[in-house]
Amino acid sequence: MPKYIITDEWLAGFIDGEGCFNISRTRTTIFPRLLIANTNIKILEAIKEKYGGDISSRQLNEKWKTFHLYRASWKTFRSILGDVLPHLNVKKDVAIICNKIYETKDYNERLKIKETVNMMNEKGTSK
Repeated sequence: MPKYIITDEWLAGFIDGEGCFNISRTRTTIFPRLLIANTNIKILEAIKEKYGGDISSRQLNEKWKTFHLYRASWKTFRSILGDVLPHLNVKKDVAIICNKIYETKDYNERLKIKETVNMMNEKGTSK
């Protein structure tokens, strides 16, 4: 079994290709989240081992490979973002906006940040 070495630069490229920065909402809070979906659970486990977070798995169709979803929120999100932000290309702008969630505790301000991130993440939108 190969041992994966997760460098900041490599992880930034992996997130640019396979990841998604977003803002999630519960009844009481709004928080940043990084999601990375992949069929290779070993690489996601290596990221989890380095940073924390959690992994869930699903198989949507018996003909398809099982896919795994790595999730990082709050402190884990902030730790990863601190390491990869200088190296991001494709997702740098949305990551910077997500990080603004830490600048306010005001629910309405956080909701505005969430709406901005949702617009940035819409498929087919040219920015």
